[in-house]
Amino acid sequence: MVKVAYVVNNAPHVGHWTWVMILRRLFNNDFYLVSLNRPKPMINGIVITEGVRPTLYGLMMKPLNKCLAAIALSPSIMSNHINKLYSEVDVGIAVSSIVEGLMASRRKVIIYPRPPELEHLLRMSVNVDDRKPWICYSGPLIPIKGIHLIPEVAKYVVKYTRETKFIIIGDGARDLITRRARKYGIKDSITITGYIPRAEVFKLLRRCSIYMQLSLFDAFPIAVIEAMALGCVPVVTKYVGSRDMVIKVSKNLIHEYDPERIAQGMVEILSNKDLLRELSPASRQVVGEELSVRRVEERIIKVLEECIG
Repeated sequence: MVKVAYVVNNAPHVGHWTWVMILRRLFNNDFYLVSLNRPKPMINGIVITEGVRPTLYGLMMKPLNKCLAAIALSPSIMSNHINKLYSEVDVGIAVSSIVEGLMASRRKVIIYPRPPELEHLLRMSVNVDDRKPWICYSGPLIPIKGIHLIPEVAKYVVKYTRETKFIIIGDGARDLITRRARKYGIKDSITITGYIPRAEVFKLLRRCSIYMQLSLFDAFPIAVIEAMALGCVPVVTKYVGSRDMVIKVSKNLIHEYDPERIAQGMVEILSNKDLLRELSPASRQVVGEELSVRRVEERIIKVLEECIG
């Protein structure tokens, strides 16, 4: 039996815990979760690295092992200098088609991240008719997440439907949102909650009709998947890796970076209950099927086959 090491800085990314659990089940005592805080050299095995520093470590260990597979993380993959690292690994692991297109690796496989609570979220009861005309976002308030676009979209949405509220879950550069909200006279239509525990995030998402991810670049935000699993209709820019899931619901939910067009799409969903009733369960179904443990295991096995094939 081949040995497999999964190397991280401190702990695996939350979206990769399912991968670790599958590898542990497949390889039992021949699987090692290795932190750079306490490195454990692997010899004559398969090394999977998560992120830049672990990949640098993996490259040093590569001559001693059968294969090095490296997972590219956002936004480091956008750097030409860092991307060059991936040309030196045996197999590049991309988390979406966007990342796959950027990676310099000769051999590439996509494994989609997965919320560790996905089964629990899919089992939660949701009722489309109980949803509020809320449009939600959950994550850090940083520029690359496109948070400055939220008030630009909101000013058009509120023009058509004054009862709509934008619920922003997270903290960071609040001024990027609040300054423009005041400028457009829509500050009462936007609420920034600050940080709240994940369980509370899920409760809010069950009440939201639409989940927005307006990022400039986002490898594969699992917040989109969490929202879809709870029946929120996703509206994303084409620069969001989770579009690989969203397009299976409807290509009309993926937009160019155009605030007015994005707003028009949102208004159409909010003003058409039949459309919401169609898209909400479809969102749950897509993530349930595409991110099932079986599908994730198939993609992991493909990586291993690339390594030993």
